Amino acid sequence: MISPTMGAANSGPRVGPVVIEEIMYHPPTGGHEYIKLVNTSGAVVSLYDTLNPSNVWKVSGIDFDFPPGVQLTAGDSLLLVRDTISPAQFRAVYNVPASIEIFNYHGALDNDADTIVLKKPGEPEIGTGFVPSIVVEQVKYNDSDPWPLAADGGARRCTGSATRPMPTTLPTGRQPMPPMRPLSSH
Repeated sequence: MISPTMGAANSGPRVGPVVIEEIMYHPPTGGHEYIKLVNTSGAVVSLYDTLNPSNVWKVSGIDFDFPPGVQLTAGDSLLLVRDTISPAQFRAVYNVPASIEIFNYHGALDNDADTIVLKKPGEPEIGTGFVPSIVVEQVKYNDSDPWPLAADGGARRCTGSATRPMPTTLPTGRQPMPPMRPLSSH
């Protein structure tokens, strides 16, 4: 919720500050899996707890933990790419600008349906040190309607959601990174 609404109609959903903008979960033959995250806020977002830097943001569905110290500036994107290709090779094949960080993850997204959850660390509990996870963004995808059928092994990828479509402009006024397609070999 955007704000507490005790005794009143619910306010809209809280979105961001970092969202899952694009998922290539079942690439065509020769393609590569990836997830694109974007900072939709107007400020830098640290993907770790600044008071406890070893407590980092995580992505379940691919079991990825961000390294300590990663920050995402306002309006910028980063990519999580399956480890079937190196970040440098992915950058070259998809013409990804050098300003966009690329991280490899192990494992694979399910080609039929899965849930990807972006979580940030909460405050460590006093006495136990337990660090709760707070869901920042969650996407459930499927290879059937209403998801685009061409995203299942075709050249399409899933973008945005029914309640949060892919933005056309970012807080800084810059345009979002265009969809990634391999460079032509001719």
